[in-house]
Amino acid sequence: MDVTFKRNIGKIRSVFARLAADARGSVAIWFGIAAPVVAVASLGVVDYGNASMKQTLIQNALDDAALIAARSTATTSAQIDAIGDAAFAGLLPTGTPISGFTPDANGHIANVTFTLTGTTVSATATGTVTPLVSNMLLGGPIPIHAKSEVVRGMNQLEIALVLDNTGSMQGSKISNLITAANNFVTTMQTATANSTIANPVKIAIVPFSVSVKVNAALSMSTYNTLTFSMTNLPTWLDGRARALAWNNDIFTNASSASARIDRFAMLKSMGKTWDGCVEARVAPYDIRDTAPTSSDVNTLFIPYFWPDEPDTNSAYYNDYTNDVSASGTWSVRQGYSPKYTSGNIKASGNISGLGYSYGPNAGCVMAPLIRLTTDFTALHNEINGMVATGDTNIPLGLMWGWHTISPNAPFADGSAYGAPHVTKIIVLMTDGENTFGTVSNGNSNNSLYEGYGYVWQNRLGTTNINNAPDNMDARMVPPTGTTAESLCGNIKAQNIQIYTIGVGVTTASKALLTACATSSDNYYDVTSNGSNLDSTFAAIAGSIQNLRISK
Repeated sequence: MDVTFKRNIGKIRSVFARLAADARGSVAIWFGIAAPVVAVASLGVVDYGNASMKQTLIQNALDDAALIAARSTATTSAQIDAIGDAAFAGLLPTGTPISGFTPDANGHIANVTFTLTGTTVSATATGTVTPLVSNMLLGGPIPIHAKSEVVRGMNQLEIALVLDNTGSMQGSKISNLITAANNFVTTMQTATANSTIANPVKIAIVPFSVSVKVNAALSMSTYNTLTFSMTNLPTWLDGRARALAWNNDIFTNASSASARIDRFAMLKSMGKTWDGCVEARVAPYDIRDTAPTSSDVNTLFIPYFWPDEPDTNSAYYNDYTNDVSASGTWSVRQGYSPKYTSGNIKASGNISGLGYSYGPNAGCVMAPLIRLTTDFTALHNEINGMVATGDTNIPLGLMWGWHTISPNAPFADGSAYGAPHVTKIIVLMTDGENTFGTVSNGNSNNSLYEGYGYVWQNRLGTTNINNAPDNMDARMVPPTGTTAESLCGNIKAQNIQIYTIGVGVTTASKALLTACATSSDNYYDVTSNGSNLDSTFAAIAGSIQNLRISK
């Protein structure tokens, strides 16, 4: 409260004190003399209450006007003052006349000042309230004074939620994840209301399973098999998978490496869509955010394509066409491209034991990722559309989480690394260990087809299915005692904050996720059914939510 205001009300109190102390004269005389004074003093209290109410109105209007001015794009005190004055005049309630707050012809209010110092907007307002009847006691109008200060929130957040959508998440865990992720997004949306800059929070969501769906399904009907292009097809995709070593490619009837079989051409021949999933890039680009470029085919991405497996026996899962080649070698029959035609498709429905639909897109059933955005409705829709199926490929999911906030292609949606007042964050949640799908004896592929292809293709540095999960771990975090390049290390080298959440994970998986996080404090352990996922995401939201306002 203003010092002068306190002094005036003190005068009123002193009148009562003198009357109470004066015991001379008769009671009748005392009341006869005191009654008018008591009445005036009582009205002084009313005046004090009236002035206090108007002081509050002025303070509230000034607080809101300062916030409006701070959220503007103004860069000088003169600009801030003009915006603040206009806002204050509009916020001041009608019917509460207070001297000194009438704008001039230019909208300027003499007794209200807004200034900009660095990132701080300071505001002051002074005026007077004329007492109703107690002027004789208070000695004139009652002064009021208000001040406010707002620190412009300069820090922007770019957040990627990398969320496990594998089969082990079915039931209560995926339901709890959907609730927790929705509440996280809502919390960050609410935080934007307190920011003084445009688009202070951007969020991407990356559901992952055996692969990541980076694009909506595309019909191949207009695909140009001569130029390897079509409208809406990302240019950073290489349907011919030229980055794969010649002996690691599946399709064997090409005459040379330059004549690699085009996966999109085969989809077109079968009348199929590309459902939008991708495979991991060849090492070391599977753990780097190097921008893809046509001048280096190793940096390009390979569209996901599960080949038709041989007709030989039931140990092969995804057998959806008739073998055409008469070769006695299973790999030749599997990779013979002329069999991939619409007239040769024989299987439909779901693959027994897997639940995937037969065909080249088998396993590409997770929700598509959503790129960095401020569209919170779209984010909620994305979360609500998540489904749980398939094996766990954490490095591929984490890598695409990095792509979404990276300044480099394929998306280039993120701010430049090192940009001032920008914090990049990845929240990785999983309920399991890295997995490479196993098969029964009689299946010469030795694995299911996943984001790293078949295990025999040696894209993880091993052809042994038993070693593949460990090698996936090593792509994320270097083995103990080594300093090998790793995905988590590369992300942290760009000053990206990593939070990790393990839902009922093993000791080994917990160690992996803890090592991947920015610090051990950034790892969160969650019960096996995910019942405390909501509180965990809330805790993470609280720790990264640095949009602030001070008054």
